[in-house]
Order: sequence, then C-alpha cells, then structure tokens
Amino acid sequence: VLFEVRAKDPRKGYLALPGGFVDADEQAEEAIVRECIEEIGAKVKNVQFVCTNPNTYEYKGISYKTCDIFFTAQLCDAFENMDDLIKKLTAQKSEVQGFVSYKITNEDDIDKIPLAFESAKKTLKEWVRKNDSK
Repeated sequence: VLFEVRAKDPRKGYLALPGGFVDADEQAEEAIVRECIEEIGAKVKNVQFVCTNPNTYEYKGISYKTCDIFFTAQLCDAFENMDDLIKKLTAQKSEVQGFVSYKITNEDDIDKIPLAFESAKKTLKEWVRKNDSK
C-alpha cells in the first residue's frame, strides 16, 4: 500500500493515504482522481469504493468532524516494483514530504504503521477483512 509522509499539520511526518477534500460540485470519485494527480503526480483508474469512516481533523486549533470516504485505485502507468513506483512519483511539496510503502497482509501489519488518522487505520483493517473473505 502506498502512503504519503505528511508535510504539514495536522500530524506532520505521519503517514496518510493520498487524498484530500472534495470541492464544491465535485463527485468523490472525481476528487480522488484529482487529488492523486495533485499530491502524487499520478493518474489513477478503476476507482472502487471501500468504506467511510468518521474522523476528527484538527486545523488551526479547530476540530472539524469529517466523514472520510475511502477508495482503492490502480495507477494508469506500469512500474516494476514499489521502489520503482516511488521514484516515479512527484510529491506536492506543500502537502507531501515523500512516499513509503508497506506490505499489508493482516491487521497486525496495520498497527505497526505510524498513521496520521484513525479513520485510515479502521479502513485498512476493513479492507484486509474484505480481502480475506474473498
């Protein structure tokens, strides 16, 4: 799984999944495609809904209650391996310090990842459970 190293607060230096806020009059599926282009410099396809999870997003001393929407997607460009992929990505410097990947095969793997948001942890665990049942 590809993660971004956050370049700003909240939770600067922690890991997050690529994404961001949905613009007015924009579908969530459109937002994920746009955010991936903006934040990681890559086009994605086959966007598939995973789940939603509530979150508290701290910004400038204010706590905002959000409902995070999670998707999976495939990169449009091919790559040899994760190291090759990470070298090809372009970080949006104001948002992303860099990239790392983790192989996730079970819920214990997720607990070892320094995730920025609890909603991502819950979602990854749900994603593992869904894939285990296939």
